[in-house]
Amino acid sequence: MATYGLTPGHDFLRDAARSCFAALYASPRMHIDTPLSTRLEWAPALRFSLRGRINVFVEPSDDGPFPRVLAMRYADVSNYPEPIAVYSVCHAKAIASPKGQRDLNRLKQLGFGLVTVDPSGKPTVLFAGVPLVQVISEDEFKHQISGLPRGIRQRARECFDDYRSKPLNGVKSLSELLEGMIRKAGRDAVARLVITTGESKAPLAQLLDRLHEHFTSARAAIGGARKYIKECRNPAHHWSPTKKGEYRKYRHCRHHFLEGLQTIQSFRQAMKNSGLSGNVASA
Repeated sequence: MATYGLTPGHDFLRDAARSCFAALYASPRMHIDTPLSTRLEWAPALRFSLRGRINVFVEPSDDGPFPRVLAMRYADVSNYPEPIAVYSVCHAKAIASPKGQRDLNRLKQLGFGLVTVDPSGKPTVLFAGVPLVQVISEDEFKHQISGLPRGIRQRARECFDDYRSKPLNGVKSLSELLEGMIRKAGRDAVARLVITTGESKAPLAQLLDRLHEHFTSARAAIGGARKYIKECRNPAHHWSPTKKGEYRKYRHCRHHFLEGLQTIQSFRQAMKNSGLSGNVASA
């Protein structure tokens, strides 16, 4: 197992973070320099559990916001079959330099949290860490929505913001965006005298059936939309009883969110190819 010696200020930063998280989370049991598993080959400076379901690792860094161990163990932690959120802790002055800002942005991109500590020992959570299994990078998100019109991109961005704070909510809001696109397709089909106004206002499954009947070249995309709405419209909100179950929940949310973006792309293109607008209905 790799080992890392204490750096100057290590205890100062760790203890400040410890008091910070104790105040935030009602003094959970803290583990110091104790590995969660030998499989990870990492004994974080501080470790605790949230609600018994999410492991939180905290690593001080006296030479900048991005400790070397975070890059070294990122893949291992992301693939470990329990949800793990990771925080870096650094001196407040460390984020003032251009390199510090680059490291700060890199932490955000990868889903790590950051706590800064001023000279008096006062800690500040600049942004929260999230279970790494749920992380979708900004670059990946932008790639997935490329080519969509501005209105849909804006709505997708709102869904992405929901996802990053609460993945289940993000998946649900993305399914609602797709529903709005289906409703718009129904209205467009009415304007083309393909279906009636009453049919366009029918329950979503019936509307999809009518679109499937009339737009034969778009049937694959319509079928994909039907499947996504059925599976993801009302994602389960109950807490999983185990860490492994919680891990599966986050992993499925990530899969469903990316699948939703792909479904939106396919459905829009199919509607455009069928002579409809491919846009989303206004509220």
